[in-house]
Amino acid sequence: MKSDSLARMIAPVARFRGPVELGWYDFITRFRRAYFGALWVPFQFILWIGTLSLVLHDALGADFRSYVVYIGVGFFVWELLSSALGEGPTHFTSREGLLKNVPISLANLTVRKLSFLFSRSLFQLPVVIVLVLVFGDLENPMLLLWLAPAPVFLACVSYAILVIMGLVGSFYRDAAFLNASLVRFLFFTSPVFWRGDSGVRKIISDYNPIAYYLELARAPIEGRAPATLTWIVVASISLGSLFLALWVQSAFRNRLIYSL
Repeated sequence: MKSDSLARMIAPVARFRGPVELGWYDFITRFRRAYFGALWVPFQFILWIGTLSLVLHDALGADFRSYVVYIGVGFFVWELLSSALGEGPTHFTSREGLLKNVPISLANLTVRKLSFLFSRSLFQLPVVIVLVLVFGDLENPMLLLWLAPAPVFLACVSYAILVIMGLVGSFYRDAAFLNASLVRFLFFTSPVFWRGDSGVRKIISDYNPIAYYLELARAPIEGRAPATLTWIVVASISLGSLFLALWVQSAFRNRLIYSL
């Protein structure tokens, strides 16, 4: 009886094993002809962080050691969110042939893309860990336990972005072109490489949802527990958008096929 109950509990999760493996396969095969393979991902990540840290830390009046950790963690979170935003409008249209000819679940298709995005983040993660260990100042490592819910919230909101923007992009094809400008706008108005600690920058970051996801990841590494407001904003957006995405993918499944 216990084994049957356990099997029923695991079944909803186990059915996503195939899409997760396919997402990993999509990621690996992208580099199949490259000599260094997927190692290009952390190399590009290091180059981007190193260049901006060297150029901007003086201009922003920041110490290099603390700034390189700040920007490294920020870019790690931003890369995942911006990738979901960037690929959102074409998420379903890029799989037009599959959706029209195979009775595939939209959830499976989205989990596959989510697995692809997290596979790339997995290769970037060692860079962030090294930056924190070498340049960080972890006075209380126990604060890192606050990071545990962050991947869950990032996965929820990324799933929602892919589904909602994917549906919008299927019905309105101009969304893909508008979205490129939106991602660029969000990059410069989010505290990825600058601190929202005063003046106009503080006002912008206070009303930018991405800033709260960045803060959730940065606070424990900087020796602080995330503020209550940060938890409320991140949890509300992540769970609320996920429920909305689950509803719209069910409600518009048939209309999506005809719009492709």
